[in-house]
Amino acid sequence: LGFEGGHLSIPDQTNLMFQDMDLIPLLIQENYVNHRPKVAGSDRQRMQIVAKAADGISCGDLASNMMRGEGEWSLMPFVGVMSGVFPANYVRGAREVFGIYPGEGNFPRFAAWLGNNSSTNKNMRLQGDLANHLRCGGGGQALSEYLNLLRLLLTKPLVEKGKEGIEDILQVMQSYGLTKEDREYLLTGASYKNFPPAAKGAKKQKEPAVPTAVKSALTRRLNALGMNTDDDGGFKRGKKQGGAKAGNSKGKAKAKAKAKGKK
Repeated sequence: LGFEGGHLSIPDQTNLMFQDMDLIPLLIQENYVNHRPKVAGSDRQRMQIVAKAADGISCGDLASNMMRGEGEWSLMPFVGVMSGVFPANYVRGAREVFGIYPGEGNFPRFAAWLGNNSSTNKNMRLQGDLANHLRCGGGGQALSEYLNLLRLLLTKPLVEKGKEGIEDILQVMQSYGLTKEDREYLLTGASYKNFPPAAKGAKKQKEPAVPTAVKSALTRRLNALGMNTDDDGGFKRGKKQGGAKAGNSKGKAKAKAKAKGKK
């Protein structure tokens, strides 16, 4: 994308693309908008050139999906040209900072798609687990129909009753077959990252905060119950239960009594 790339021939630029066919197109896609094309004489021409580069990136992405999905590896040179060489030759020029990211330096950004894709896969997994535990049709349905209700049921008792509301929370989780991971996802993960959930023109209502001491008490109680994610979802009591401890203590006492009797 820089001026130094203009001194290379098209075959040389294509060979550079083959150094990492997965990462280099993502880096170009992340940074091409920030470059002012040296051939652009006005902002209008700049927008037209950037649109051309975007078309090339889209075409390369479609060809890449066909290449990998259908095994058409003969398309690799075309993918390399359209994903990297084509847009880079259009937008090559000085890099600018638009101020979108506060404190950003004027140097290439790493591909944000990698982190976003990882978060997407994690959220899809958590949505699927939540849908299975709720016994509903799918992750999207679970979020749309259960999200607001479950958030209210999992926070209101703690706000109104404090530590006394922990039992209400546990009862709700048992009723819906929720795990500790489900609860954390409902309260923190199932929300838009950059947009408030309130409708346009409506005032965003601040959710009541749960005291830290109450949160800690709830976490300790959940850990004490030995909650794990199993095939059936919901609560799975671990070995650290009162009954198990009492049984183990009685067994040890009997063993000691028998040992003394033999002596």
